[in-house]
Amino acid sequence: MNLSVLRRHPKVTALALFAALLLYALWPLTYSADAIDARLVDEETNEPIKGAIVLAHWELVGGLEGGHVQGQMMVMETETDANGYFHFPAWGPKLIPLSMQLADLGFRDPAIIIFKPGYQIGGELSNDKTSKQLLKKGPSRRVSQWDGKTITVRRADRHSKTYRDGLGWLSDNLSRIGDYPPDPCAWRKMPRMIMATSAEVEQLGKDFLLGSPYDHYVGNEEHIIEIGCGSPTQFLEGYKK
Repeated sequence: MNLSVLRRHPKVTALALFAALLLYALWPLTYSADAIDARLVDEETNEPIKGAIVLAHWELVGGLEGGHVQGQMMVMETETDANGYFHFPAWGPKLIPLSMQLADLGFRDPAIIIFKPGYQIGGELSNDKTSKQLLKKGPSRRVSQWDGKTITVRRADRHSKTYRDGLGWLSDNLSRIGDYPPDPCAWRKMPRMIMATSAEVEQLGKDFLLGSPYDHYVGNEEHIIEIGCGSPTQFLEGYKK
């Protein structure tokens, strides 16, 4: 930096400093998240649901209109135990990539997706928007409102249109989440969800869907290997049941 220029133009320096402080105030430079512990039960019987796959993803949004997906800040998956409990560990602070400093998490902190064959696929569970988040200023430390909660899920007819539509939505979302920048290898963090969803797609018939997430990643194997993420075929093979 040329100090002589700064001495000759103190007002410019002050303005630049003010702009930097304003940017930091409006958009955090790092994000972190507290741990999440919750329980999954059958809506009708209140019995715990064992073996459900649970995915959490903290998604950055931005762009001119502020609502376009820019990438994933973090992706995690886990599975419910015999008593229906699941856990995601705390993470961060993690620096937002320089190319995405104007992106923010909004209210997707995280978005939680639950899948268990034979149960309703109801979209994502996410936090309610706060006034700060509506102004594009979310806190740098994120807490899920689902922490400590019991989540109920309804049984569904696997051959109904509603269930198949939900499965199609899930399949499309898994294909999108796993290969966005800044982590184009994020699909490696959700192999159980990819394989469980793909197995259900195969069992119910692809004529109702565009394809499975497994098909998506294996179909793009050459490109995925080229960008350094390894072979989807080899990696996902270990998660086949």
